Amino acid sequence: IVDRYLEHTRIYHFQNNGQPLIYLASADLMTRNLSKRIEVAFPINNERARSLLLSQLNGQLQDNVKGRQATGKKANHMLPGKESISSQEKMFQLVSNYNVQDAI
Repeated sequence: IVDRYLEHTRIYHFQNNGQPLIYLASADLMTRNLSKRIEVAFPINNERARSLLLSQLNGQLQDNVKGRQATGKKANHMLPGKESISSQEKMFQLVSNYNVQDAI
């Protein structure tokens, strides 16, 4: 999502028989990032940190201000919605209310 700030989070959310697995990574899974490089992905085990990251990821998936849906046919469409949802505003609110010391 390109807006005032470039959002390029590398949050990976998997389901493992109903158990959510959350990872952060140093690169997105593009061929150019995985060839001739060493990249790192690591699990997030702290429940509060996992909740924050999932909230951020969901905010990005719901962004209908700057977010787009790639169709795979060389076309991108704005996401629908009656209310304007900006993932950058949502992320700012989430992080502003988050106390890192509580997660340690």
